[in-house]
Amino acid sequence: MTDIKIGDAVKFKEGSTIIPNDNVYKVVMVSRSHACIFIPEVETIVAIDINRLEPVNKGEQNDNHPNETTD
Repeated sequence: MTDIKIGDAVKFKEGSTIIPNDNVYKVVMVSRSHACIFIPEVETIVAIDINRLEPVNKGEQNDNHPNETTD
């Protein structure tokens, strides 16, 4: 099981989506099998199988969402 917690930055594992996607998303809720991530482009929260996600290193967190601030 992946160690993903609320507030973590995650991205899709390679090969787990049809469309290549390196965007980084914030986890807003988590259960044993799913994580809910916030997608800022459409202001929506979606549930994703936790096995399709991987944690991101702290340095990569805001690379793909320049409109978000870390203040």
